[in-house]
Amino acid sequence: KIVIAMYCLTSEKIVKSLKQAADAGAEITIIADWGQVKHASSRIPELAAYSTNIKVFVVASKTMHLKVMHVEYNDGSTAVLSGSFNYSKSATSHEEEITRNDDPIYCKNMLKRLCVLVTKKTAKPFDRDALEKYKARRESADSDVVVVASSFKGAFSPTRHPRPAPTKPSPSSLPSGPLDASPIPLARAAVLLAQTSLEHDLITYIRNAKKINIVMYSFSSSGMADELIAAHEAGTPVFIIADRLQSLGLTSQIERLRASGIPIFRNKSDMIHCKCFIIESKDEEKMVISGSANVSSRVYDGHNIEQSSCLVGEEVYAKFMQLHDAILKEAEPLRDPIELRTPTLTAARAPEEMSAAHTLTPLADATNTPLARTRKVGSKGALTYDTSKISCIVKP
Repeated sequence: KIVIAMYCLTSEKIVKSLKQAADAGAEITIIADWGQVKHASSRIPELAAYSTNIKVFVVASKTMHLKVMHVEYNDGSTAVLSGSFNYSKSATSHEEEITRNDDPIYCKNMLKRLCVLVTKKTAKPFDRDALEKYKARRESADSDVVVVASSFKGAFSPTRHPRPAPTKPSPSSLPSGPLDASPIPLARAAVLLAQTSLEHDLITYIRNAKKINIVMYSFSSSGMADELIAAHEAGTPVFIIADRLQSLGLTSQIERLRASGIPIFRNKSDMIHCKCFIIESKDEEKMVISGSANVSSRVYDGHNIEQSSCLVGEEVYAKFMQLHDAILKEAEPLRDPIELRTPTLTAARAPEEMSAAHTLTPLADATNTPLARTRKVGSKGALTYDTSKISCIVKP
């Protein structure tokens, strides 16, 4: 049996493997994010139609941001693969982390958490008709949409250079016989953290830390930034590796953390998508908090469905520090202030020239402060936006 909760599933290799497992008789349950399923590149509709052995559920009420696979083998043993890694075409070129855990209690708790999404009807059966209706509405709406800022794509984006593809060993250099897939016992203890208390738990770990290393895709929580700055000012070494593009976001706390004196490094190429705290506590305990959760108020306020685990042990700490150091080799220090560029607001087409079916609101004011965006839900659940005041941030 396989249970997958995955934010983005577009990988050809993963899809092929799931089809082979279904053909071999495996019972597969997939829980997906509705927003991602609606993308043309999603393979979820294809998998839902492939076999009766594959059951698909989608979450529409929240962002289903999990990246988890629970596997039950024929001998009754179980394993959980979780981390920051989406099953997407591009994820293999990003800096990612994924862990495998075979502890029966941990696996049972993870399976229970995934099953609750279905039993509590947060995740509902995939409806192909609803998807087709959405696509029809989208195609109709797209014909009326006015492209106001064609230069928006790439605004504030740094130049990125693709990471060279790793050299693959030739078949003759591979060891003969079956590959050793036995698990490596990394953590002596693994705890699945509750999302409702994740912010509180992280603050507790930070306040009791002797040393903190962070590799984080998105860091927008001002409260967590307060805690790290306080720890830094109290003498606790804090070191952060951040994603270059995400650090430029309007709500990013990276510049504030840099200005406080905390060493910040950013990637020079591609994307850092990891989400992990690597902590050595004051009582000499070494641990890693990792999973799908960014340091974000969306996570702590429950707008997303996330997974984070606390892994304790010398081996897991050392393994994640190896990952940290490998990413650091391809990163550069953030020494200069991040320029918050004043956005240029483009002129909108006159409202009478636009479709009355849409409404648009400004993204930010002249100081880069995000503006509140309102939305209303139509009778059939389709979102409609006020497009009469469209504006967009563009590259100066």
